[in-house]
Amino acid sequence: MSQRPAPPKGFRRERTRRSERSVAGRKPMFDELAALDSKIVGLIKERSAHLAKIRAKGGLDSVDEKSIWSIWQKALPKTRGGAGIWRKLFFLLQDLVPEDESIDRAKDGFLLAPRKGPYAFTLNAPASLDGMQCLAALGASAEFSITPAVVNERLVQTVKAFNQAGGGLYWETDQMAGRGASELAFQDKSVYVGDDTLSFHLCLARALAEPGSVKFTGGHQLKTADLTELARLLPRLGGRLVNIIPGSKGLPVRIESAGQLPHDALIPDTLPQEAVLGILMAAPFYPEGLTLRSESASSELLGTLQFAELILRACGIEVALDTSGTACSIAVKPGTPVIPDTLPMDPYLTALLLALPRLEPSRESSISLAGSWPGQTGPYRNAHTLLEAAGVQIELVGSHVRATTGPPPEGVPHLSCGGNAGLFPLSFALAAALPESTLDLPASQEDKYTCREVADIIGLRIEEAEGVLRVSNPGSQDYSRTEPWVALNAWWAMAYACIAIRRPGLVLADPSTATDLLPRFWNFFNTLPAPEKDVFFLPRREAEQETHEPEPKGRRIRIAGSGPRE
Repeated sequence: MSQRPAPPKGFRRERTRRSERSVAGRKPMFDELAALDSKIVGLIKERSAHLAKIRAKGGLDSVDEKSIWSIWQKALPKTRGGAGIWRKLFFLLQDLVPEDESIDRAKDGFLLAPRKGPYAFTLNAPASLDGMQCLAALGASAEFSITPAVVNERLVQTVKAFNQAGGGLYWETDQMAGRGASELAFQDKSVYVGDDTLSFHLCLARALAEPGSVKFTGGHQLKTADLTELARLLPRLGGRLVNIIPGSKGLPVRIESAGQLPHDALIPDTLPQEAVLGILMAAPFYPEGLTLRSESASSELLGTLQFAELILRACGIEVALDTSGTACSIAVKPGTPVIPDTLPMDPYLTALLLALPRLEPSRESSISLAGSWPGQTGPYRNAHTLLEAAGVQIELVGSHVRATTGPPPEGVPHLSCGGNAGLFPLSFALAAALPESTLDLPASQEDKYTCREVADIIGLRIEEAEGVLRVSNPGSQDYSRTEPWVALNAWWAMAYACIAIRRPGLVLADPSTATDLLPRFWNFFNTLPAPEKDVFFLPRREAEQETHEPEPKGRRIRIAGSGPRE
């Protein structure tokens, strides 16, 4: 075998010296950056605490707030993108709640110590969480009842938003229902949609059917959202979006509508999927329905269209979906939805439960879930593909879907989410249970940082290469680290809990991150390996007696000789 020629004398030494000089030059610069960030964090905390004191004594009036904003305006960069980031930063700071410094975060976390398997149980799987919000929109004026139902914060916010426009929706602990109501009337109203993007788009799309204007307000996440693509689409649907705060791209906004919708509309590729779903759920109420077209549909858009078709058909609405070639279209006919008693399983939660045989170390677990599993539809198909790539065997047995551990995947499996962001945290949890694998490169920087955070905690190696994340598990994990971790969202909180099945002792800072989406998730987690069949639904004996029905509008009573009421 020929040997590589030796480098010139002094070459290796010179290269080493250059490397040393480079490291030596970077170190002071890094230390300076770290010192600056430390000051910034301290100032942010100080500002947040001071703002809280002001609000406790009456808050800022509009003049004061404009005065504070003018300080930021003077510092805005000239470029549009840079200015947008500064505006977003200002709105985030205005909504930041100061943390109680007396709380010891190292002791106040939620210890994740699930009992050992193998797991062998059958559960009644919750119906689609997004689908329930869609049914609330479709049945806002209808009379119906769905029991059992997972009543989470997002569904409650959707119910409240539609009731502000005259809807007749209400909920109990394990039930969503409608008592029937007259037609909705959004115009000339101010509707608060909370922090849920889907709730906002469901309401907005429904408001387009009427001429007039409506104001939408919401929480800090929607205040800092970028609604640019939605604003570009609305003129094609006879509407216009007006930002109430100059320079802002998020809520509050005023939607002006002519009430004259086209037969069809071309949707941009970059339109958020919640907006697409919202428009399709409103289409049955448009006088002539609506056809949405896309010239180059992504896998994520195709999944959304298939999911919308599933929901609309379940409500008796005529739908025609054409996905032949690169272009696609979906035509929704006008009609009165008939709300079904139930929906298929939630694809993301079901995927997490079906992944347990791979995540549980014994590899002898068997999970069976009761309900409809349309495995070839949109997100369900993507979840099915992800699980099989990780070595989970899925089979349909009557009205159940069953998961067991199959042979370990060969080589370096690619755990793809098919464009479904809700599946990405689970794909990372599955990667943590395999020697080596690759993941889709997440679209958001938040997910990228979260991957590195969790990898550092549990001892994984991550590198980005050729459009994927390569994850390897060296097996030398440090089990002494128990500092509470703050999850990015509910799906990351649940994925972290699943990682703890193999790596017990992890600590989650805020368990309510998961319960906001799935109220009884920890009831399930803490009763492993043998949870009850209906663990995700509150038993009737524990259910509250209170019914959250819409409040009846009070009549205005005038007493002779009295002046107008204030």
